[in-house]
Amino acid sequence: MNSRPVKSRPGLMLREFSQIIRTRLSNKLAEIGLTPVWFAALGALISGKAETGAELARYFSTDPTAVTRTIDRMEAAGFVTRERSAKDRRVFVINVTDKGKKAFPKAKAIADENEQLFFGVLSEEQKDMFVDTLAKLIANASKMSPEIDWEN
Repeated sequence: MNSRPVKSRPGLMLREFSQIIRTRLSNKLAEIGLTPVWFAALGALISGKAETGAELARYFSTDPTAVTRTIDRMEAAGFVTRERSAKDRRVFVINVTDKGKKAFPKAKAIADENEQLFFGVLSEEQKDMFVDTLAKLIANASKMSPEIDWEN
């Protein structure tokens, strides 16, 4: 168990908590061949929030080159394919394969279980307050550093 005092700098505490959550999620998703980033990308594609690499980059506020590398890896693993857009031949549409569609509900169940494990100690009111506070902090931080590192 950790012997450090509970109170510390909030940013460091948030990073530590995030790392613990992400490590467990990464390990569990790896069991079905996914990463947290791939899971997020599949979610955005399946829900229709994005259908191209550029749209994914805008949706996740990240570098298009990093998204392209991620899509390359997802395509090599068989979770997505690319095809030229019928509307604009310069654009490639990303399609989720049957393998990706089959993996997504499993990944969502893993993510839901992970959230319950780490946030289940909070009441609904506390969770809502925590989410509202995080949203406020993220909005403020985005003004200073709008691009998030997609791969890390």
